[in-house]
Amino acid sequence: MKNYAIKALLASFALSFALSARAALPAGDPVFKAMKDELSRSMAKLQMGDLQKPYALSYEVLEGQALSVSASFGAVESLYASPYRRLKTDLRVGSPAFDNTNYTPDRWAGYTTENDWALSLGEDSYDSLRYSIWATTDKAYKKALETHSKKKAYKESKNITELFDDMTPQAPYELFLDAKTETLDAELWRENIRKVSAVFLKYPAVKYSRVNLSFQSGAARFLDSNGSAFKKPDCLGAINIEAKAYAPDGFIISGGDDAAFCLAKDAPALETLIEKAETIGRRLSEMDKSSQIKAYIGPVLFDKDAAGKFFDHFLVQNISNPREVWTTPNNWSSEAVYR
Repeated sequence: MKNYAIKALLASFALSFALSARAALPAGDPVFKAMKDELSRSMAKLQMGDLQKPYALSYEVLEGQALSVSASFGAVESLYASPYRRLKTDLRVGSPAFDNTNYTPDRWAGYTTENDWALSLGEDSYDSLRYSIWATTDKAYKKALETHSKKKAYKESKNITELFDDMTPQAPYELFLDAKTETLDAELWRENIRKVSAVFLKYPAVKYSRVNLSFQSGAARFLDSNGSAFKKPDCLGAINIEAKAYAPDGFIISGGDDAAFCLAKDAPALETLIEKAETIGRRLSEMDKSSQIKAYIGPVLFDKDAAGKFFDHFLVQNISNPREVWTTPNNWSSEAVYR
């Protein structure tokens, strides 16, 4: 027992040394400081009785400014503009060969990390950040213990002998880049999205329409127990245009288009978005008058892009063999869940 205590103490010192030696975090950053302090404490002291301690832990904090706008048939339905700070915690118990990942007791939820989508904002919020990270880590640890136990029982009940490692060793790395938070003009884009959605008023065949803008810009911070750390720009922008109509036989027909961007300067022009909406409206109006084809059984010739799409859908996806997440099937779900 004494030797075990000495080994645990040495492991704690080794972890603290690894974090300080490898991850030379930016000075004066309260977010990184809260992440590092809680990670060191959790890896050294987090344990329930004689149960397993975490063998791997990582934190990712995303923060910045977000904007979302939604409109339908020329009317704005929602507008949201706000700063955000979010935490994602990935905690593992067991070993790299067999841990709590790649299994989910709840088929509907799948395997997920423990998240806190509403961390405290402000540069002087170290104490609040530390508490939120601690609370999320505590939930992640208890959830990991339960999931690991259920996963072992599942493996034994199914007599699974072919196993793949749950975690692949990686050399630690560091990357620290300047991250600038960009914003979009909320009122300008409110009007742009409204105008794009109003295009469908010209097409009586269209019975449903929605245009959505989603944009976030800021920084991503990452730190793990292996000694890796980074801070880099993080941005994501998307505009989705969707519309639906009905065929003469009542069948729902739909059309849509989207535009992805990252930097504010790369957001698509209003004219481009209106043309996309016009194309969707014209296509649905033509399909609205279409007649149902007769059933056909016989050879089919695929050319140009159709051949590649057919090959990808029916052959590539079936032979690529993505790793399945273990779970117990039920009467309301399919046979497999994928990460």
